Amino acid sequence: MPFALINTVHIENVDLTREALYREVIDGVRQAPGFIHGTWTADRATGRGIGFVVFEHRDQAESLMYIQQSAAMELPPGVTLESATVYEVQGEA
Repeated sequence: MPFALINTVHIENVDLTREALYREVIDGVRQAPGFIHGTWTADRATGRGIGFVVFEHRDQAESLMYIQQSAAMELPPGVTLESATVYEVQGEA
């Protein structure tokens, strides 16, 4: 059963951080062991973003979560990590 790492972030400026999201975050996450797929979203009105990244195993999702929380993985300027949680995927469509 796969596991998803769900991140919530605060984004100061969605347009300014989009390029950095692709260059710094998505490219790096794609190379993580066990990566299956990911989706990153943003609400322009609130500046809130949610990332949903699926891995083959729990330990792979938790590994990325710990890297993010330890600041070993730099977030784009103007982005603040608010929460990160790992969930077991129960189904997909």
